[in-house]
Amino acid sequence: MNLPEFCDIYDNNRNKTGRIWPRRTPMKPGDFRLVVYAWLFNEDGRVLMTLRHPEKVWGGYWECTAGGVQAGETSLQGALRELREEIGMSFSERDASLLHRKLDGNVWVDIWLFRKSPALSELHLQPEEVTRAKWVDRAEYGQMCQNGMVVPACTRFYEWMEEKENTDEKRNEKTL
Repeated sequence: MNLPEFCDIYDNNRNKTGRIWPRRTPMKPGDFRLVVYAWLFNEDGRVLMTLRHPEKVWGGYWECTAGGVQAGETSLQGALRELREEIGMSFSERDASLLHRKLDGNVWVDIWLFRKSPALSELHLQPEEVTRAKWVDRAEYGQMCQNGMVVPACTRFYEWMEEKENTDEKRNEKTL
C-alpha cells in the first residue's frame, strides 16, 4: 500500500498556512497547493516533451516534466525532484530560472526553465509516469498543440519564453 503524499497548503496570497493536505483528497475552499513544471530547453531551441503513461489522467498526451510540490519543499526543490523521478536526471539550483508564475484555480503554478540538453539515451524514464521522450522544435511543438496532443496546461511554453525574454530585455535597457 502506498502512503499518501502530503503537500503544503497555501492561501490566496501564496503564503504557507502551516497546514498540510494529503493528495488525492478534496481540498477545502480557499486552500491552494503548489505545482511545478520543469521545461528543458536546449541550445537548438528545442524542448523536451514526455509522453504520459496511458493509465494516468491525460494519459497518452505529451507534456513537460511536472508535479506537485511536497510538504516542506520549495518550488525549485519540487522541480528538481520531479526531474530526478520522471526522467532520471539530476540538475542543480544553478541550472534553473523561473520562467513564469500563475494561479490556475486553486493551484499556484511555477514554471521552471532548465537550459540543458541531455541525450535521450541518458534519460531514465519512470515507467509508471512516462513512456517516451523526445526533443521537439517550435514548429513541431506548435503542431502537437494544435492537434490536441499536448496536455492543455503545457501549451504555452514559447509564449512564456517570449514574455521572459521581453521582460529581461526591458530590465537590461533600464540598467544601461
